[in-house]
Amino acid sequence: MTLRPYQEKMVADIRQHWMAGTHRVLATAPTGAGKTHIIAHATKEALARGRKVGIVVHRRELLRQAVQAVTNYGVSPTAPGLFIGTIQGLRRRPIEPLDMLVVDEAHLALARTWTEFVAAQGGAYVIGLTATPYRLDGRGLDELFGALVVGPSVRDLVAQGQLVPARTFAPDVPDMSGVQTTAGDWDRDGVAQQMMRPQIVGSIVEHYRRLAAGRQTLCFGTTIEHSKMLCESFRAAGVLAEHIDGTMPTKKRDEIVSAFRAGIGEILTSCNVLSEGLDVPQIGCIILARPTQSEVIYRQQIGRGSRACEGKDDLIILDHAGNALRHGLYADEKHFTLEGTRNSAKQRQAPTDSVRQCLSCYGVYESSEPRCPYCGIAPPVKQRRTREIAGQLVELTESGKLEAGWYKNVMRSIWRSPRPEWGGRLKAFASEMGYKPTWIDRQIAMHVQRPS
Repeated sequence: MTLRPYQEKMVADIRQHWMAGTHRVLATAPTGAGKTHIIAHATKEALARGRKVGIVVHRRELLRQAVQAVTNYGVSPTAPGLFIGTIQGLRRRPIEPLDMLVVDEAHLALARTWTEFVAAQGGAYVIGLTATPYRLDGRGLDELFGALVVGPSVRDLVAQGQLVPARTFAPDVPDMSGVQTTAGDWDRDGVAQQMMRPQIVGSIVEHYRRLAAGRQTLCFGTTIEHSKMLCESFRAAGVLAEHIDGTMPTKKRDEIVSAFRAGIGEILTSCNVLSEGLDVPQIGCIILARPTQSEVIYRQQIGRGSRACEGKDDLIILDHAGNALRHGLYADEKHFTLEGTRNSAKQRQAPTDSVRQCLSCYGVYESSEPRCPYCGIAPPVKQRRTREIAGQLVELTESGKLEAGWYKNVMRSIWRSPRPEWGGRLKAFASEMGYKPTWIDRQIAMHVQRPS
């Protein structure tokens, strides 16, 4: 097997840092860029030079991927000088100091378990790999790594055909103002109370059937109970769905995943166990049913469906958690640094201004776009006008006249949606237009009373 040009460049950049005296290098590239190929290639070359190599992961699912990757490169996972295992297993298993250490999902490596293990390797050359080189707690990865190698962006990989473009829809934007924050993210139980409301669960099922029916789908819930609830709701609607969680027997979990990988079933629900390590390229839809302040979780979940494969033109993201409005689009360009960012909880919760939500079809798109790319409806036109006050011309910034028919089109789409959605859609529209909350009640009352 051979590396792609951008993978070769990443390997060359890592070596350059090593030669310059920086032994611990972090490399980042999006999910689907083939970071396991880099692991396998570097491992094969180091073993050929008689080096001792360790590949360390934090989950059994990632361990399986690492073993498969080196095998594909003609290296036995039990080859002399090669150690592959989870961080928990290798800490319990005495091994000789390594010459090269590969750390997968390296944004997790600031935990004491990891730092102690890395320190025990002395002057070993270290490669850290991650798609998300930042942490919810704001700590900088420069605590462990001395240099950063940045691979291609999501847009680059879409242009090369390695990833597919994503279409994002946000039918629900739950109100998280009353949910407590614990350890940097919203309290799971508090989030579950919001997301287990029948209106939202029903909306999740309805919009899957409307926008992504038949696509193999991963649905990420908030808790195990929530994931099971979503699974049962899909089944009740005639959709082939299975639930998976970390408490299940390993054999049962593997059977469900294997069947799904083979194309059996439409939806697989979980709360977290599938965020990393699942490689099923034919996944065509990701359902986000867990509001989170963590951009890492958001991007890891979407990454499960971003890979290209034959017959797959795009990925549909059904965001019922408001995460795209909070963190931006998956393909947004990112500036990466090893330095930490200690943003406040309020900042992490605030919506981003890089995207806009269409009030007609719920599509989420770049705010610079003149109109929604999915339904073609333009947002309201903001106009500036002047008014004479005390002999002076004063410029006022107000919502001006709407494009012809825009208001009617939006309102028509709201009334044509299922009745449980009216309140949320009207609330979003009122917020966009600057209307008072009483406008919402008035519109519903007028519509209900209107003769059919």
